[in-house]
Amino acid sequence: MVEPKHLLRVSPYGRISDSDEERAPGIDRQLRTVYPLIERNGAVPTREYIDNDKSAFKEDVVRDEGFEPWLEDFIADKTDGIAAWDLDRVFRQPIDLERVIKAYCQAYFKEKRPKPVFWTASMTLDLTDTDGQMVARMLVSVANQSSGKTAKRSSDFYRDEAYKGIIYSNYPAFGRNPDGSLNEVQVTIARDGAEELRNGVRPTGLAEMWREAGITTARGGRWTGHGVSRLYRDPGIAGIAVYKGEALKDADGNYIMRKDGAILNIATWEDVCEEINPSARKRPTSTPAAFRYLAWSGASSGV
Repeated sequence: MVEPKHLLRVSPYGRISDSDEERAPGIDRQLRTVYPLIERNGAVPTREYIDNDKSAFKEDVVRDEGFEPWLEDFIADKTDGIAAWDLDRVFRQPIDLERVIKAYCQAYFKEKRPKPVFWTASMTLDLTDTDGQMVARMLVSVANQSSGKTAKRSSDFYRDEAYKGIIYSNYPAFGRNPDGSLNEVQVTIARDGAEELRNGVRPTGLAEMWREAGITTARGGRWTGHGVSRLYRDPGIAGIAVYKGEALKDADGNYIMRKDGAILNIATWEDVCEEINPSARKRPTSTPAAFRYLAWSGASSGV
């Protein structure tokens, strides 16, 4: 009796970097190519594995929604491989490729599972074969080098712009609109908060006031003492241009100021930083702040 042929289970994968949308349109464009690719090869698709707003190049980024769960599922024999629009959607770091090669060889040679597949719109690679591995390593090395050069050009551009007082951000801080301009409602809240901190209220206390008033973070989250401290320690709140966490100064040692304005003046910002320093432990003064902030309930919608 002839055993029925194993129907390959192949995982559709999509990834895109630098998107502030819940699901970027680019993901769907990739998958419109991936699904027919799986069908043409006589396989069945598993669930989708998606990394939205995730870089495959940056080493500190964990692709915990798509790539990592897929690799775990492959090792657990829940899928026989992956299909993507292009190799660089899956790999831009050699270490990730080596992890997949190891998992594929373990599954095929030691566990005697069907030959794992790696399909893209332009190629099919056998990652259990030395020739296929060599080609993949070359392509990933090229993609990695390209990403490195692009990252340097991008970094140089944003640094130069920052020295002109022009700041770009995918996730603007509380008090600013997506284009970097001042959000007047949040600016008023931040300035009132600065006065409370100068009067001795601790960041945890201010966070509690804001939570009770329904005021959220810039991304719609819940305020904590740590979040309040980060907001007020950031030189950007004083209109100072910041690049990679560094407050920029000109040749004369003066701060370079943002062109889109400040939420606090520098003197106030410095006072607040001193007040929220862990060594500062003033007793909070009596304040009707909690009642005043209730008037702002719902005013901040995490713009």
